[in-house]
Amino acid sequence: MITESIAYPESIAYPESIACLESIAYLESIAYLESGVYLDVSFLALSEDNFFPVTRDSEKLVIQGTHKRTMKKIFLVRHAKSSWSFPELEDIERPLSKRGKLDAREMSGRLAAKKVKVDCILTGPARRARKTAKRMAVALGIDKKNIIVKKKLYTGGVRELREVLTEQLKKHDRVMLVGHNPGLSDFAGELGGKSLYEMPTSAVAALEVKKKDATALKKSCAHIAFYDFPQNRKL
Repeated sequence: MITESIAYPESIAYPESIACLESIAYLESIAYLESGVYLDVSFLALSEDNFFPVTRDSEKLVIQGTHKRTMKKIFLVRHAKSSWSFPELEDIERPLSKRGKLDAREMSGRLAAKKVKVDCILTGPARRARKTAKRMAVALGIDKKNIIVKKKLYTGGVRELREVLTEQLKKHDRVMLVGHNPGLSDFAGELGGKSLYEMPTSAVAALEVKKKDATALKKSCAHIAFYDFPQNRKL
């Protein structure tokens, strides 16, 4: 049922892809549908749990009722590049390199520009992963108390990553996980049903999964909303 109409600005230029809007100010964006097709539709989110699907009707954008969010968001991040300049350090203690720090700042800035929001950030105990998580937290406005360190994420494979992530998805709708290869790339490919090969350092794979599938995270249960990495300059 149509509840409200909004005048459609003729000058709007639609971008090629965006997942979900967070405010009415971003009327020009296109929403991703579960069918995997981008259409001339926008989701105007007026709260964390409700959104309005909006379609273009002639010269107007038409709001068609209120709907509940049915998707959970997962952000898989490979830690930023680490330094090998300190051979005396154990692997778990290796710091970020200069390039790693720059890349982490670049990628966290891109996520902030996309208005990405997360409820918590999972990371392993390795210094390079923890520092990457902290940089992400600062850029996205996440309190440090919502950075959760899990030992399993240091050496864990797909099974361990799934176990840690599903635990948090029972409590939260938007979770970021900072991890290591090969487990992280394997996990992203398995969830999204499409191989990302070897995710480079600081790469981000954003996935969306239906709430009913979030407690198991079976193979190909998620949609890859976007995939980005420092060397990708086409924003």
